[in-house]
Amino acid sequence: MKKKFSIIMVCLNSEKTIQKSIKSFYNQKYTNKELIIIDGGSSDNTLEIIKDSEGVSYFEEKKNLGLYASLNYGITKSKGDTIGILHSDDEFYNENILESINDAFEKNSVTIDYIYSNIIFVDTSDKIKRKWVVGNLSQNDIFFGNFPPHTGIFVKKNSFFKTGYYNEKLKISSDIEYIFRLFTEKTLKGKYLNTFTLKMKLGGLSTKSFKNILYANFESYIALKNVKIGYLRSLLVILLKVLRKLRQLI
Repeated sequence: MKKKFSIIMVCLNSEKTIQKSIKSFYNQKYTNKELIIIDGGSSDNTLEIIKDSEGVSYFEEKKNLGLYASLNYGITKSKGDTIGILHSDDEFYNENILESINDAFEKNSVTIDYIYSNIIFVDTSDKIKRKWVVGNLSQNDIFFGNFPPHTGIFVKKNSFFKTGYYNEKLKISSDIEYIFRLFTEKTLKGKYLNTFTLKMKLGGLSTKSFKNILYANFESYIALKNVKIGYLRSLLVILLKVLRKLRQLI
């Protein structure tokens, strides 16, 4: 029997984009899946769009909960074996993504706990603006600022017992801290899938303004300090991460 995927979507006033995001999930050929949507208290037509959309397995409105607390809440509500994140302005790259992720898990001679993959960034007209090609990563690569994209990671749910959930005290960069914990947890094994799995819209929480970019990097520094790798190493990781992002621009 195929493993079940639980895709978590957190939204707030996403009426312009969420329908396409939900449709990209619904159109996945892989059938054993669920979409869990947590809304932060939308005041536009987001709620109506969700209620009228096919493919939504679970929906709840949790006002003012915050992004990472909402992700954690969605994970606790999930019934699947594997967790993925799909933001309300992003789309799966094509209709075969979940099938490809499942195959990568199943066709491995050793137990795999998480899959990481490539994504592309697009503008509002779907023009490609940046490609994030990860490559095979070792645990040490993380210390050199080589992080995979958060939304390109698919994780077995039971791995959260070892890594913990998202740090809800961080507003923008909790994903960086989580990825660091995931990749440096020696009892977990990951695998790189060299394919594009997601189309991500530019202008997300950490990139929608220069102020947010600065704050996101500052918070990333705080996040890495939280995992106790030292002041200088934290600064080095952030600097290298920024330089790697600049190289992805096309």
